[in-house]
Amino acid sequence: MIIRMTLEVSNGTGAALPVEPMSREMDLLYGPNREEAQPVTGFSYPDPEEDRRKGLTQDGGTRIPAGGKATFVESGLVPAGSVSDLTVVVSLPSADGIRDPFTLTGVGAVVKTVR
Repeated sequence: MIIRMTLEVSNGTGAALPVEPMSREMDLLYGPNREEAQPVTGFSYPDPEEDRRKGLTQDGGTRIPAGGKATFVESGLVPAGSVSDLTVVVSLPSADGIRDPFTLTGVGAVVKTVR
């Protein structure tokens, strides 16, 4: 099953936040041993807005301006039986060094099925 994650980052600081090229802001883990989901790549989205948002995670990097927002989208493939036991590790961009990531457990409870 493909799980698609969306993260909106609001920059409430007075400086631009750098987003490194090919950075991953979210890692999807599943099961009691927190195995890493297989990344899903190669999808093309007909919506130009979706392409613009996904451009933040492509080569070249970008910056989130002060007071601005950015949306990150990642997808991972997990066994269907593991959807109820998902964990997402979120690493937010920072202008002052690497921050400790947030670990969100029980994510399976908020997954919506879309066809």
